[in-house]
Parts: sequence; C-alpha cells; structure tokens
Amino acid sequence: GMKLALDEAIAAWSGTLEKVFPTRVTDNKDELDTGIYQADSIYVCKHKVAKPTVFIPVFPGTNCEYDSARAFERAGADTIVKVFKNLNAEDIRDSVEEFTKAIDQAQIIMFPGGFSAGDEPEGSAKFFATAFRNAKMTEAVMKLLNERDGLALGICNGFQALIKLGLVPYGEIRPQTAD
Repeated sequence: GMKLALDEAIAAWSGTLEKVFPTRVTDNKDELDTGIYQADSIYVCKHKVAKPTVFIPVFPGTNCEYDSARAFERAGADTIVKVFKNLNAEDIRDSVEEFTKAIDQAQIIMFPGGFSAGDEPEGSAKFFATAFRNAKMTEAVMKLLNERDGLALGICNGFQALIKLGLVPYGEIRPQTAD
C-alpha cells in the first residue's frame, strides 16, 4: 500500500485549482458600482384577488411541476396542475379544452422545465409552443395577460417556451419563424 500524509493530501486536493477557483478572499475592498434600476412608473394590477390561482401545464417529460405547485401553495396561491394528453386526437382535443378552462380560471401560468421530446435542443420548448399556438389556448393566454393582468413564468425549458411563443420579449404569442 501507499502512504500519504494528510497535509499532503489536503494540499494536493485544495491547491490544484486554487489559482483558477480561489477558496480564500483577498483583502481587496474595491467597491463596485452595481447601479440601481429606477422605474419611471410602477404598474399596479387592476384585477386584485385575495388568493391567486396558478395554472401549471404538464407535458410528457416535463418536471418540477410538483415542486412549483408546492412553492406557490406555500406562498398562499391555489394551483391547477393538468397533464396534456397526446396519445390520440381525442386526448389532444380534451387537453386543449382542459388547458383553456384552467387558463381562464388562473391569474398566473407557470411553464415548468423538463426533458420533453428527449431533451433535444429546444425539445420541450417546441412541444409547449406547438400546443399553446392552438387558437383556443392562444386566445385564453392573451386574455389572461391583457384583460386580466395575468402573469407568465417559465423555468428552464419553460422559459424557452416563453421565448419560442414570443411572450418574451414581445408580450404576445406570435407565429413561429425560422429564427
């Protein structure tokens, strides 16, 4: 067997990348100007509710929907979690109806992340975007955002979906383009 002194092992373990990823802080106390954003105006929601409802759409392969629901519930919201079923045309039609109804009841829609479509580049985002471009779902989302002061949130591939749909940065669901 090989013997290695503990201090040698610690030095080898902690010193290898010390120059790249330092573990100790220097006494450098230069102040950084972080800049504080100053809003010209503050938006106040016109449609106030005591307890908001959050709709969390679930597609095959997505995850974090349960964690997200639990976080919203701990913060005092109600949640609606619905799975988009896509085994046949009838399932898809039923899912569109269920999603539209859930969006109509919600003040917030939260797109979870995940590995839908095998987590290919933009895989989950493509599935979300395709489903939410359905005319009924698009109309429900736009009413939520524009008429009821609703909010949209996306995590991981869910945020990619917001971008693919055009909700970020345009604030509306737009037709898909090549870029």
